Parts: sequence; structure tokens; C-alpha cells
Amino acid sequence: MRLHIALLSCIFPMVVVADELETQLVAGAGVYEMNCAQCHVAGKGGPTAPALIGTAIVKGPAKAIIEVVLKGQTGKVVVDGKPFNGQMPAFDYLTDEEIASVVAYIRKQFGEVGEVVPVQTVTDARPK
Repeated sequence: MRLHIALLSCIFPMVVVADELETQLVAGAGVYEMNCAQCHVAGKGGPTAPALIGTAIVKGPAKAIIEVVLKGQTGKVVVDGKPFNGQMPAFDYLTDEEIASVVAYIRKQFGEVGEVVPVQTVTDARPK
């Protein structure tokens, strides 16, 4: 009996995290389609927005993407060697939950990073 309880306690947290990630990915896909897809075109980028697929920012810490989503970005930027000079508006009107979800979706879909993005990380990054 103890062995079964020990095994369940090891497995159960993984199931909870998997469910939380799946919830974020589903919600994040909707947020992405409504707010990001027009410019980032399925992660491949476009004339005014850089590609997201496999880029260092997408594969890096979630906080870097959160900062861009919250504050936007203006001016020249080089993404994986390709220069862009455009303007991404701040999406600070999105809720912390929506931003956490879309960042989780972007990282999984375009960077193969399957991690839950804690809502508190967005809350802490939001300008006071």
C-alpha cells in the first residue's frame, strides 16, 4: 500500500502540471489567433513582424516574451540575424492569465518548450 501511495504522489503532480499546461495551450491558441497571428503569420513572420519559430527569445525564459507582450517593441530589432524595423503594440490590456497562456502557447508551438507559465510571473512583470 505504501508503494502505491508513493507512486501516486510522484505521478499526480505531473498530471496536474500536464492538465494546467494543456489548459494554457488551448487558451493561448485563442489569444494568439485574436492578437498575434495577423502579424506573426503562423509563427513564420511577415514584412513587419519577425518569425517566432525556433528563435532565441521563444526558446529562452518566458519573462523575455512577457516583457515584449506587456510593453510592446518599437524600432530596429534583429531576430536570429534578420533585421526588422517596426512597431509591436503593447498588449497590456490582456489579463495576466491571457498573457501567461499565450506565452505558454508561443513557447510550445514555436520553440518546443512545454512549460506552464505561472500567472504570477506576468503579474510581477507588469509595470506598477
